[in-house]
Amino acid sequence: MKKLIFGILALGLVACSGEKKEESKNEGAEEKAKPTVKMDTLDFSKGMPVAYVNMDTLSLKYERIAEASRQYEEKFEARQKKLAAMEQTLMADAAKFEKNAATMLKSEIEATQRKLQARQMRLQEEFNRLQQEMARDQENALVQNMKNLSEFLKEYCEANNIDMVFSYQMPGGQLLYSKRGYDITDDVVEGMNKKFRALLDGDKSEDDK
Repeated sequence: MKKLIFGILALGLVACSGEKKEESKNEGAEEKAKPTVKMDTLDFSKGMPVAYVNMDTLSLKYERIAEASRQYEEKFEARQKKLAAMEQTLMADAAKFEKNAATMLKSEIEATQRKLQARQMRLQEEFNRLQQEMARDQENALVQNMKNLSEFLKEYCEANNIDMVFSYQMPGGQLLYSKRGYDITDDVVEGMNKKFRALLDGDKSEDDK
């Protein structure tokens, strides 16, 4: 089910605008604060305000996606199996009815048909309810992942003097060519995974109290 979670995570464009601070020319000026996030791919300090993120790679390597997929399967797998078993039972009962219909009274046939139709309607309602809940969870996961990505890129762009970050995704990606140095995917994956692991460690610490 991993493709459900983050195949939908595609950024058209993330604009990261950071305010440029003028360095004081006075000898007694305070040293500028060092950025909390520092990239390893390229040094943009000399002027290279554009970069891109490979969303396919991010989808595969961002650890929060794997965890979200695990939780997703854990939440819905039992209900899916239950509904599948109900459907199989209904189909078996319908086949049995068709086989025996020739020897049944008209009143028995009508009563059995009504019961089968009612069961089919209830089953369909359960399927619809499950699909809606699954879609809602997928949407919530997408929103959260996009929020995490935007927050990380804002910090990252400000620290590395980047004004704009494009996304790249296959097939049909709009980024036709770029030098490798513009690709900040590895930095983004590493940084977001560090944040996610820290979040997990924080949750574990709270549970141990």
